[in-house]
Amino acid sequence: REVNIYESIFSNSLKANITLDEARNLPQSFPIVGEEYVEIDISIPGLSEKYDDGSEIVNPMNMFVHKITNQKLKTPQSQSLSLELVSEAYMNNIHSRVSKSYSDKRAHEIVGDIWNRYLRSLERKLEGGIFEQTEHLEQCVIPNWTPFQAINWLARRSLSSQSKKAANFVFYETLSGHNFRSLTKMSTAEPVLLFALEPSKVDPTKVGRFASDAIIACDSIDIAHQPEMVKNINRGCYASTLITHDIVTKKIQSQEYNLKKSWKDVETHLNDDAPVHFNFRPIKTGLNKYYRQGMSRMGPVFDPLGEVVTAPNVSFAPNKDATAIGVKVNETRLSDCYDSAVFFEPKHDKMYSTKPGHVYDNNVEDWKLQRNSQMTLFDGLKFNVQCGGIPFLRVGMVVSIYMMSPETEIGYGSREDTKLSGNCLVTAIRHVITNNFGNTEYKLWIELAMDSVQKNGIGAQYYE
Repeated sequence: REVNIYESIFSNSLKANITLDEARNLPQSFPIVGEEYVEIDISIPGLSEKYDDGSEIVNPMNMFVHKITNQKLKTPQSQSLSLELVSEAYMNNIHSRVSKSYSDKRAHEIVGDIWNRYLRSLERKLEGGIFEQTEHLEQCVIPNWTPFQAINWLARRSLSSQSKKAANFVFYETLSGHNFRSLTKMSTAEPVLLFALEPSKVDPTKVGRFASDAIIACDSIDIAHQPEMVKNINRGCYASTLITHDIVTKKIQSQEYNLKKSWKDVETHLNDDAPVHFNFRPIKTGLNKYYRQGMSRMGPVFDPLGEVVTAPNVSFAPNKDATAIGVKVNETRLSDCYDSAVFFEPKHDKMYSTKPGHVYDNNVEDWKLQRNSQMTLFDGLKFNVQCGGIPFLRVGMVVSIYMMSPETEIGYGSREDTKLSGNCLVTAIRHVITNNFGNTEYKLWIELAMDSVQKNGIGAQYYE
């Protein structure tokens, strides 16, 4: 009756389920005990010239039965049930362990080796994907982890060789195979589609670069998630501090991250502007960088009545980036509250050294805080879109979305909601194929995410 296939850039493997209406009691007749696998072949007419009839098989794959759910009688002689499925890579992962050392290899090379040795399917004709080149050489001993654990650990510490501030790598599986890519690299692509509820009302200046068949009339567009300020602050999205400790020399240092100053470090965002303004806010905090440096250079900071503003908890970890700046007494920017999220990480320049004189640096200052912020930005504004089947669409592609403003229509310029409209990354897709009495239908449920907004009213020069 229905097949659902789920892909997500935040999931290491595909998942699926099949809903059946049957009268033979298949769980007993086969029986189905969880050791079975299902081979899924999907033929999409008119997609390519791969076959004489003009059809293409979308990467046939084996999916393993994980469990049976929703089993219930519909009539005394029929029942419905769902088979929950996981991909072959998922099964390979839980049955494998990686115990191996790697020396002087980049993360993408290690990931490629692990994928090829432990996860690659020999059955899939099109198995393979994009393994984006990373920057730093790694020295590591993988301690009996599953392949997914090892790859996710490498993803968390990887920087792109093309955009050296991009610390947002993910390892994910699509219908076309596995990929190890940065969200920044995905965001560099031009949008392939434009989603709108009413394409006829879209501002004509917005659709010039799209072919007529690339403007998709959606069944529905829902705002699934909005940025959560408190959660983002706790994750270190806007500002944070990293304290490192050399486990041999006992040297302690601190590193601070400021999203306002770092916005242009990542060369490519989906849209131009940050999702917040970084205005001064009436927050008094002793953990404020302005306040700490004011204390160290000027002594206590007083309010207009002559009272000390607060008794700060001063961090004694040296900061090589500290500079003389002014003191704000009763207010501060969101991006300057560095101690709202504090993280600790060990360091040692001889860690995993292979011989005397060999120095290895885990470069944690380059990726720890940056990844926290960059990944959190994609957990902000999200949309759920339902539309007809688009066979070529995959997670990791860029699309545009056009949202109408509820204001009174004056002209095309006033119809678009510039805060909600813009470029989005496809972060999850649910492929829904139904068959009711011989009538087959292919639909998509798509999750879109933005790390930035088209216009926030302050302009790009604000981040310079």
